[in-house]
Amino acid sequence: MHTETAHGSGGWMPGPRCERPATGVGALNGVRLGVKDLIDIAGAVTGGGNPDWAASHAPAVHDAPCVAALRDAGARVVGKTISDELAFSLEGENAHYGAPRHPRDPDRLPGGSSSGSAAAVAWAEVDLALGTDTGGSVRVPAAFCGVAAMRPTHGRIPLDGVLPFAPSYDTVGWFARDADLLRRAGHALLGTEARIGSDRPAPPLRLCVAT
Repeated sequence: MHTETAHGSGGWMPGPRCERPATGVGALNGVRLGVKDLIDIAGAVTGGGNPDWAASHAPAVHDAPCVAALRDAGARVVGKTISDELAFSLEGENAHYGAPRHPRDPDRLPGGSSSGSAAAVAWAEVDLALGTDTGGSVRVPAAFCGVAAMRPTHGRIPLDGVLPFAPSYDTVGWFARDADLLRRAGHALLGTEARIGSDRPAPPLRLCVAT
């Protein structure tokens, strides 16, 4: 069992750390994964950042598809991360569990609602973390904490096993400290293949600058 240090992110749910090994081998071998407390991990309660909700719900029977895909690609779950209560904020404060520490300035908020995931990545306590984004809950903490993140097209990643907030807008997103890992996780989550080494060259990109 891991314990939080004084210099850690403070982004972890209290209690014993929820850890699960990889279930497969792939592009994410050895990657440490954090999972927002809105996303199911088999055998763990999904509390939505609220202790009353957690106390009234049984542990999840299955991993959410996004967790299962990353574990199958070689990632291992090392813990559940704090969410703003029921995802209802963009600031990163939780009245029950506190605010994860900002990686640069302790007087600043980490952004939310995927606050713990962004902070854990920024503090290098995980390599990769899952969050959810309805109105900015991945994009805002990524910007506040200075990490890379992706919010995919709505409906591109299944929302089974994800506590809903506004289902017509909810998405699963992810955080990393560099674009390469962000890309590798994206291939696992989106079910696409990397083009590196392909005989068919990728189409050229066109740079557009808004004025």
